[in-house]
Amino acid sequence: MASNDLYSGGEIPPDVRELLQQFDSLQQQIDRQRFQKDAGSNRELMGMATGTLSRAALKARNDTIAALEAHKLQIWEQLRRLDPLLAADDTGMASAGSLGCVSLLLRDGFGGAGTDG
Repeated sequence: MASNDLYSGGEIPPDVRELLQQFDSLQQQIDRQRFQKDAGSNRELMGMATGTLSRAALKARNDTIAALEAHKLQIWEQLRRLDPLLAADDTGMASAGSLGCVSLLLRDGFGGAGTDG
């Protein structure tokens, strides 16, 4: 994979690394908002009589997710300007795959697995 070749030595530029970490953090926050499993949080969102999400609570959650997604898009645009692999794709279609691979490199500590060409 191109990202493995580009960063096989673990040499992700510090500014790209920081943006990747921010991107990953934002995605985790989005996931937590979308898939809350905390019973207390769910009870808070549930209407007491009907057992359904209150309209206001659902709107608040969706607004939070939309704000996080907008911030994540800003980070993505910065990454495209800084990262040679992402900048090379002018279609915008590399977003999930390429960034996911680079993000995995960050999380795995550049563990060498799968980087042997």
